[in-house]
Parts: sequence; C-alpha cells; structure tokens
Amino acid sequence: MGKPINLGDKINSRRMDSDPILSADGNTLFFSSDKNPDVKAVNNYDELLQRQERIHNGLMNIYSVDITELNQYLREKG
Repeated sequence: MGKPINLGDKINSRRMDSDPILSADGNTLFFSSDKNPDVKAVNNYDELLQRQERIHNGLMNIYSVDITELNQYLREKG
C-alpha cells in the first residue's frame, strides 16, 4: 500500500463515494456513489414514489470505470 491517489472526477467526487472493489482481472473498478447533487426534499408521497423510480434518486448507485491505463502506469512506476 502507499499514499492515496485522487483518480479525478470520473471516480472521486465531492459526494459520498464508497465501496470500491476490483473486477477479477483487476482492470475495472466498481464503486458506489450518490453523485447527483440536485436531489431536493419531496413535498408529498407521490413525489417520493416518482423519485424512487429514477436512477438518480438520492441513493447510492453503482458505477464502473476501466482502470487498465492506471494499472499500466502503476506497473511502470513500480
């Protein structure tokens, strides 16, 4: 292990980013995030139901990023 590396906006955000896990081949990073900053309070039950049907509903979503180039960089630096 070494010092943490900020991997840029594609992965690191000002929102809650968590639960990183690598694919079996180590070239895909999966993580969860609540990247949608525009979630506002709901005023009634119908609005709540509508929000829950959207992908960006204020809850965590799972993202994947190809990190093949990062792995190559780290091997060369290594």
